[in-house]
Amino acid sequence: MKSKTLPYRFWLQAMSVATTTEDFSISAMRQHPRASLEFGARAEANGYFGTRFVPRAGASLALLQGRGFWGETRLRLFYGQGIKEPRFDQLFDDQFGDFGNPKLKPEASKTWTVGIEQKLAHDRATVSLEYFSSRFYNMISFAFCDAFNNFCNLPITGVPAFGYYFNTDRARARGINLAGESRITSWLRFYR
Repeated sequence: MKSKTLPYRFWLQAMSVATTTEDFSISAMRQHPRASLEFGARAEANGYFGTRFVPRAGASLALLQGRGFWGETRLRLFYGQGIKEPRFDQLFDDQFGDFGNPKLKPEASKTWTVGIEQKLAHDRATVSLEYFSSRFYNMISFAFCDAFNNFCNLPITGVPAFGYYFNTDRARARGINLAGESRITSWLRFYR
């Protein structure tokens, strides 16, 4: 729903993902020529895992209003959380020698980024540099076991090979993204 009288625009969405899960999200955005703020949230209710709240927020600030070759310089910040529930087969599967694990927890993540964007050549080119850091919790992994390598510590049941799902405590991803964009003509852009 778009409002012509209020400075904020709100989107409200509710949908059913599965018989046990419902998503509810709300977002708001405030734009200004030099700054913009955006936030969103999702509440995920599941009969098996309970209810989780997942927020997101972002901001953008024009540090320098340039003209000519050196265009606008913009600082961008973002923070967000995510959640992903285990698939049904990861929880309860017992086919083909693979065992589901009803004790699995949902995967969760927390990510933040900070970056700078520079417009060049009368806004015909853009260069951006961004640092990101992500932490992942309760990642779902799979261990393959057989009679010779019983890493699963499960009794061998006559099946020659089997495996099971389990949660990995933590993982981390950090890095830098460097991107460029050039508008060659009014209808053709080049990304790198």
